Amino acid sequence: MKKLLGILDLGAAIVLFLAKSGSVTRIGWAFAIYLILKSIFFFPDVGSIIDGLAGLVLIFAAFGMFGFLSYVAIVWLILKGIWSLFG
Repeated sequence: MKKLLGILDLGAAIVLFLAKSGSVTRIGWAFAIYLILKSIFFFPDVGSIIDGLAGLVLIFAAFGMFGFLSYVAIVWLILKGIWSLFG
C-alpha cells in the first residue's frame, strides 16, 4: 500500500508540473481530490497536512494559478513519493 501511495504522489507531482501548461485539468482535479482525501484519512500527521495543502495548490494550478508554492508542492510530492517507494 505504501508503494502505491508513493506512485500516486509521484503522479500528482508530474500532473502539478504539467498543470503549468493548463492541459491537465480533469486529471489535476482527480489528483487534488486524492491528496485532500489522503490528508483527511491520515490527519494527525504533519506530512498529511502538507499533502492537503499540496492538493489545494493543485486545484489553484488547475485554474491557471501556478507560482512558487506550486514548485514547493512538486518538490514535496517527489520527495515523499521517493521516500514511500524506497524508504
